[in-house]
Amino acid sequence: KNGIWGDFDVDGQTGPALLVSCLRELGAKVDFHIPIRSSENHGIDPKYLVEFLQSGVTLLISCDTGITAVEAVRLAQSRGVDVIITDHHSLTDNLPPAFAILNPNQLPDEHPLSALSGVGTAFQLAKALLDLMAQSQMTESLLDLVALGTVADLAKLNAENRYLVQKGLQQLRKNQRKGLKELLKLAEVNPENLTEEQISFVIAPRMNSIGRLGNANSMVEFLTTKNDERASELAMELEKLNNHRKMASESIFKGAVRQLEQTPELVEYPILVLAGNNWEAGINGIVASRLVSQFNKPALVITKEPEGIAHGSARSIAGVNIFQLINLQKDILLNYGGHPMAAGFSLKTEFIEQFRERINTSFQNIYPKMSLQNDLRIDAFLAFNSIDEELTSSIEKLAPFGPGNPCIILASRHVQILHHTRIGKSRDHLKITARDFTGNSRDILWWNGDETLLPNDEIDFAYTVRAQGFGQNNNIQLEWVDWREVC
Repeated sequence: KNGIWGDFDVDGQTGPALLVSCLRELGAKVDFHIPIRSSENHGIDPKYLVEFLQSGVTLLISCDTGITAVEAVRLAQSRGVDVIITDHHSLTDNLPPAFAILNPNQLPDEHPLSALSGVGTAFQLAKALLDLMAQSQMTESLLDLVALGTVADLAKLNAENRYLVQKGLQQLRKNQRKGLKELLKLAEVNPENLTEEQISFVIAPRMNSIGRLGNANSMVEFLTTKNDERASELAMELEKLNNHRKMASESIFKGAVRQLEQTPELVEYPILVLAGNNWEAGINGIVASRLVSQFNKPALVITKEPEGIAHGSARSIAGVNIFQLINLQKDILLNYGGHPMAAGFSLKTEFIEQFRERINTSFQNIYPKMSLQNDLRIDAFLAFNSIDEELTSSIEKLAPFGPGNPCIILASRHVQILHHTRIGKSRDHLKITARDFTGNSRDILWWNGDETLLPNDEIDFAYTVRAQGFGQNNNIQLEWVDWREVC
């Protein structure tokens, strides 16, 4: 019997769903486990592994986790269970003694597979197995899961990842998974127009919400079920949890900003380290991402638990390896893991102040000349009337966009915002109407926009252009990036 062990984010959900689909198609017996964040945290906890193995598992395969699970692997082997690790998190000096380890960090940086996500790594195992069993026709049907996990985990979208996401988006647009079909219906998104942006701003937050706030084991069923009623039920649960997640993240974000206002010296650090009592730990990563966007510096958000243990999530900016910086503080950490752009860790509450000082000292030692000024590269200045289907079609050929393949950034001068309205199923996004110096008007989508930050005067406005509009529309869409006062 095969046992699949995943993680509670989208990457860690899609990997197990992919391997469960593959192995069941080949006639294998499969069980799976995704840790419950509130009680187990990341990784393979030996305590819960013992319970999982009691179901008769003889081969354990990890997805998006396991590269630091030395104790757990030894425990499994002591019970006669072979272990295959598929993980993309950073390697440590002490690797588990597994039967096999598949990790793209073992490859040279220039290798096309070196930046695979967790599900992308699991896909390589599934692909090899399907080829071996002469069932390679199934391979393409798994690529939608690869696209979901790769985009949601902010993996670099170049080399093999770029190809996998392109093919996966084509598969997603077919909308063959009943759970995703129900989710997109609730979110009012047309699957025929699906891009990596809908994964980032619509699908991934909903899928992540159950891992942050509940039990993500049901996500394997959500991604594999052929039952319409069950698909609808699970999609509704995700929608409900997502609404709770939004309220909780707003509350924690306001608390973090209030902390910065009350203690201004914290803003002066090159790395923001903020801690609060009883902040919902599953939300910390979302809040850290918002702080990164607002301050353009790495951010670590920490929850102080009543028993004296603190759990933190870190998000970084391009060029700063946050996992490396956290690794340098490992002597005062209880555990940690992650990759250059995102990481998680825990420590005793009494060490938080020391941790803040040390990680910032490490940053200054490693990046002594790095500027944290937020400079935006503009590819071209255009008038609104120059944006047509030919231009948009040319830009779309370069998609999907993300880390390693940044969007084409355009800008228009002397733009006046005329009005705005909230749109989307939960009114999360802003639709803005603006007019440029030629007198032409355009509608602009601002994902998760903050209307309090909209300027009143004329601005120079930076944006991206996509071929798909929001919801059921299929047109040229301008998407908000940034603005500055008119020079």
